[in-house]
Amino acid sequence: MAAVAKIAALLLLVCLASGLQKEKRAPKKLKMGFVYVGKINDFGWSYAHNSGRIHLESRYPDIVTTVIREEVIEGTEAPVIAELIEKEGCNFICATSFGFQDATLASAKKHPDIFYLHASGYLRADNMGNMFGKIYQSRYLAGMIAGSMGLKLGYIAAFPIPEVVRGANAYFLGARRTNPKAQMDLHWTLTWFKPDLELYAAEQLLDNNDVGVIAQHQDTTEPQWAANKRNKFSIGYNTDMGQWVSRSVLTSPIFLWGVMYDKFVQDAINGEFHGDIIWWGYEEGGVDIAPISVEVDAKTVAEVEKVKSELKVGKDRIFCGDAVKALNPGSDGCVPPEQLLSDAILLPEINNVGEIAIPTTEVKLSTGVVIFIIVLASLAIFVNVVLGVMVFILRGQRVIRYSSPLFMYAMLGGGLLLYTAVILWMPVPNDPLCIMPLWLLSLGFSLLFGNLLAKTWRIFYMFRRLRKFKYVSISDVMLLPITGVILLVDIVLLILFTFINIPEARKYGFQDDSELSEYEFRWQCDYPESSAIMFFIIVGWKGLQILAGCVLSILTRNVSHDFNEAKHITFAIYVVAFTSVVVFPIIFLVNVYESVVIVQSLGVIVGTFCATGILFFPKFLSIVFGIEDENGSTGATGGLSANGKSDSTLGH
Repeated sequence: MAAVAKIAALLLLVCLASGLQKEKRAPKKLKMGFVYVGKINDFGWSYAHNSGRIHLESRYPDIVTTVIREEVIEGTEAPVIAELIEKEGCNFICATSFGFQDATLASAKKHPDIFYLHASGYLRADNMGNMFGKIYQSRYLAGMIAGSMGLKLGYIAAFPIPEVVRGANAYFLGARRTNPKAQMDLHWTLTWFKPDLELYAAEQLLDNNDVGVIAQHQDTTEPQWAANKRNKFSIGYNTDMGQWVSRSVLTSPIFLWGVMYDKFVQDAINGEFHGDIIWWGYEEGGVDIAPISVEVDAKTVAEVEKVKSELKVGKDRIFCGDAVKALNPGSDGCVPPEQLLSDAILLPEINNVGEIAIPTTEVKLSTGVVIFIIVLASLAIFVNVVLGVMVFILRGQRVIRYSSPLFMYAMLGGGLLLYTAVILWMPVPNDPLCIMPLWLLSLGFSLLFGNLLAKTWRIFYMFRRLRKFKYVSISDVMLLPITGVILLVDIVLLILFTFINIPEARKYGFQDDSELSEYEFRWQCDYPESSAIMFFIIVGWKGLQILAGCVLSILTRNVSHDFNEAKHITFAIYVVAFTSVVVFPIIFLVNVYESVVIVQSLGVIVGTFCATGILFFPKFLSIVFGIEDENGSTGATGGLSANGKSDSTLGH
């Protein structure tokens, strides 16, 4: 802190010694580039600076032209300044936010022939000046007005830096002058311009802290509107906010930027620009307060005018006496100017409530979507169970027996796993729920589609052998290795996926998902990069299975009538393939989280239900309506020997 005080003292000396700088430069024309941190219609800081720019164009119509750049985020100003110089041809740059200071100085050193002016900072160069106003003087007068209302005060502070703390202290000292019992609660927002947060802070103070007069150090009118809505009072800032809101705004501390800009432009025109640092108050005409509301009594107005007249002649006693002993221990005098510039000590009588933030809201799937998906998946599970019971009851029927009940049970089990995975997508995810659905989806798919693939291979093999008039016998047991290998590969891949880098549930905010607002979050599964690679390997493995199934289906499209179940199996494979081809790209193209969940859930449910339905319903219908005869000429799918007779031992 001592080092900062020394720097501040040095800056004051620089102000006095500015006449010892380089030789005069007198340009014929000034093209001024203004860099604003906000919008020029924010009715606050940038609006006030833009009013100063308009003042210059009006005062120097034949000399000054201007261009502006709005909403320049601190940290991104360097290329904006470069663009103003190189493309716009500006020879005078005005950077109007504290965070622009370093980039402005760097550019000034790079371009010594160009004038630079920075607002609210402390750095300088021979061709770069700095300016600020003693706004704490206006804050003091505004505090006198607020205190006179006899109500509790609320103050929304920006950052705990000297400028802001100095203003809050002055405001409170002014309030204590007109009301020695004045109380003030202070919130920090750590923002200069964030209307939603500043509105929330104002509402908290007005509604929960019994505040009757609200003030702020941000560039927004939201606190004023909040107070007006509640029939309470406010103090504005930067501009006459009463003209935008109502007379509930008692007054507003304002900078007279036009006067300060005028000084530096005049210096440039006269060839006397030396990179001065100025800190102007009432005496120099750098600050003021907006017209006082009619809500304020005449006695207070008269007292405010008296203090204002004293400030105009240099009698600044704001930070003097017993009231500021906490800021200047061991002294009964005034706080030195260099200490005012560097200190950020809040008066102990101010109730520092602390930093405030808008509570974040958890975004979940809408209740209607969750209920719809769960009901749909549950109905599909019920149908699957009914189909399994019917297979068991009718297992003696030839059409069921020749369709391999073991494989039918396996496919229905795969469907149950797939439907269950969909249901597990619905709750807010936790670490287990980031793993279980993928296991269920992968294994369920392999049980369903792997068995379809095995049965299709049997049809293909039998059909190919029969064309050579060879006897064929392929039992269910002989097909089990196909499904077993598919499941084994699945399990290996899933183990690698799960345990190399374990997926976990974490909060996703607006930085992670542009769909979310700044005050929203969603729990989602976070997959490390290696897990993501394994995920695509698993998807690729499923794609190979689908491709193999489609190829085999095409090769068996001309199978004989005795293999009529092949048609149903082929249709089921095509349904799975079509659903996968349609749904998978949509999941990656759609950016709305809820839409992705709906698409993938419906894709799994509809695809699985249609595939099993195509396989099972025709069999049960043939039994119910007696389509099958004793010899199994319809619905049976036995193999053929070389003599063309049905062989009930073959199956597929």
